Amino acid sequence: FFFPPILTNGKFTEQWKTRYLFSSGIPTIMKLSAVLITSWLGVSLCASVILFGPLFTGRSVLYLLKVPDEFIHDPFVFVIGALILSPLIATVVNTVGHNEENPNETDAGNTRKFSVPPIAKLSILAQTLFLWLAICPLLAGA
Repeated sequence: FFFPPILTNGKFTEQWKTRYLFSSGIPTIMKLSAVLITSWLGVSLCASVILFGPLFTGRSVLYLLKVPDEFIHDPFVFVIGALILSPLIATVVNTVGHNEENPNETDAGNTRKFSVPPIAKLSILAQTLFLWLAICPLLAGA
């Protein structure tokens, strides 16, 4: 069982057989259940926002541009949404880490600033995006 035995009258008895289960056991189980449920909701919400935020943003942009549905490709739409949201996210992170007393420093000692990745990484990213968004759909017959 989850709760250890309790020493009563010189011998160990299971906690569920004593009155201590109702005074300490059930509230602890309820607290653990609440933490478990709120953690699950928080992780699910964050994962949903990370996955669906760029997709919905990209689809909204293509809807505003009146692109026909047969030309909408979800990985391409996701990249468009991510490109639109990334400067916004960078601005929010830099704003949250901004120190009011010394505007040239952040709270984490300038560790929250975004920087452009090295050119080799950008080249690999561009090649990967080109292969996934252009070459693979053409080879698949899309």
